[in-house]
Amino acid sequence: FEQISESQQPVVLNSYATGYYRINYDADNWWKIGTTLAENPESIINYNRVQIFCDITALLKTGYVTRDIYDHVTVDWQMKETDPVVLWAFDSCMSGYKDYVPKYRRI
Repeated sequence: FEQISESQQPVVLNSYATGYYRINYDADNWWKIGTTLAENPESIINYNRVQIFCDITALLKTGYVTRDIYDHVTVDWQMKETDPVVLWAFDSCMSGYKDYVPKYRRI
């Protein structure tokens, strides 16, 4: 088990996705979230993983995050994700943005 310093851990707000609002983090925190999700998705609770995916997809569409950040957060994570609720969110959140966001499928 590798120790992660406090500065390497991402900050995830709106725990359990209790509020209905989008959260846009700074680029450094998005990068930390992406790295965490690519390495161990279960380290962030599934409700927050749904929220993160839906937020970053909407924020990409509206120009608040770059394609590089979006890809870093989502591409590797989608290949490792196994939670059915989060997998449902991948399809559900992208359905409104299907002309803008490429859909990554599990192989």
